Amino acid sequence: MGMRSKLTAFLLLLASFGAGLSGCEMDSQPMPANTLTWTDFDRVRMSRMEGELSDLRTMLNQYYGGHAVLDHSWYLPGHNPSRKQGLAFLASKFARAVVWQDPLVIGTIGSSVVAGFDNCRYDCYQQQLQRTLGPVLATAGSRLEVRNSGQGGTCGDSFDNQIWCQSTLVGSDIDIAHYSWTYFESGQANKAVIAHEMFYRWSLMMDHAPSPQLIYANDCGKLQPREQTLVNAYAVFGADILCMTRGLAELGYQRREWGEMGDPLHSTSREGAARGTSELRRDSLAVMYRNWHPGPLLFQTTADVLAWRYSEALLLALEWISKEPDPKSRWPRKPTKLGLADLPPPLECPPEWCNVDRLPVCVNFEHPVFGKPDVALLAALERGWVFDPGRAEEQRAMPAEEKNLPQCRHPNRCSGWRVPPDQQAGALSFRLPALELGMVAVCCGSKGCGQKMLEAGAEFLIDGKKPVVAPQAHWADKCVQVQGRIPERDQASKSGGGQPVRLDITLPATTQPLPPITHVFGL
Repeated sequence: MGMRSKLTAFLLLLASFGAGLSGCEMDSQPMPANTLTWTDFDRVRMSRMEGELSDLRTMLNQYYGGHAVLDHSWYLPGHNPSRKQGLAFLASKFARAVVWQDPLVIGTIGSSVVAGFDNCRYDCYQQQLQRTLGPVLATAGSRLEVRNSGQGGTCGDSFDNQIWCQSTLVGSDIDIAHYSWTYFESGQANKAVIAHEMFYRWSLMMDHAPSPQLIYANDCGKLQPREQTLVNAYAVFGADILCMTRGLAELGYQRREWGEMGDPLHSTSREGAARGTSELRRDSLAVMYRNWHPGPLLFQTTADVLAWRYSEALLLALEWISKEPDPKSRWPRKPTKLGLADLPPPLECPPEWCNVDRLPVCVNFEHPVFGKPDVALLAALERGWVFDPGRAEEQRAMPAEEKNLPQCRHPNRCSGWRVPPDQQAGALSFRLPALELGMVAVCCGSKGCGQKMLEAGAEFLIDGKKPVVAPQAHWADKCVQVQGRIPERDQASKSGGGQPVRLDITLPATTQPLPPITHVFGL
């Protein structure tokens, strides 16, 4: 292909991203002018939103030949009483957003599946959900915001360490939380079920008590009985498990090979079928799995399953609002936070972690991060440390024609603080707020790097003292547990005053630089 032909193909591909959908290159729906007061929220606005909802649900119902795929992709059956209570819990989130014309925020944590790797970022399920459900909320002066903090395996992250930093990763103001580490959990059922309960509980203790939902990139055929018991215990809060291929499996779908195109109902996605979409783009949008990563068509199904559930909650919210004489009193702008007394007792999570009436604190230097850090960096540059911005992870299976498009680029970076080669730096210092348990951990930017830090002679001080118990590599050796709990020698000073904790990290000079410090967290 000559240079002119290549340029023509590139421009056609770029243009095809907008086929059938205008403005879809943005990560979020634009915020509508918020000029209406509550007294203006009358039959006209109600009617507009109900009309948009009806059109959306009719389209989805027709597209899937009924709602079986949309309903059965969730693990909990529709007749489950706790699932019905959970829908009401979800509906309260949408009611608050509509009444106050505030954004409805979804925060997603997970692996490269959540990040959408090997796909154009525009095609990941978060962006597709925004484009599907966002316009409905916009009719009421609200908007949908979906934050994607998924991180690839190159950084060494997994559910083991990222769950401790959930609030920092996605922000404490989210209304719905998603978690997905399908492949990382393989062979680690005992660890995974503990992490799931940490996710359920710590989500619900955030500012807006977001409904916690797991997502698996399969049909959930190997889900353990312990997982079933656990999700049932938290279902009244909207907890459920979305199994990407479960509904399609009822129609005979089985994954046979990477790169296969089409599902039992569709040869490509809705955007792929839109007029003006190039052949290259249409074929890309038809892929179910690029490799182990889902492709655009399966991500569309995932987004549609979510949109179907959330639109049902929104319909319930509108029904409530229409009958409520004072909606702003019924759904305050700042919802009441949940505490331990509002949650079931821990079933799987160690009580020393999950019976603490506060969230873990964290700072995470990787990218993207949407929340504010709870841990303060006190000294770095002046002590010889440099910030490493990290590099973009290669998207090997993304079509070559999409790799250089702005809307396709992924922002993920294993960034953090490091010591330059052959240099001796001072201590990297942090201040953590008062801790309940006293657990302190430090993570770095690759698999197994926690053990490498210890072997290189890293020194850690807590309030100027060496830990009573020697620090140990933990959390898949990505991190070092500096301290497991407040030692007896310091119990009196910590329990009385609730004093902040100072952490100092010193690394020796090495010829080969150690991976950067990426996280500090504590409880």
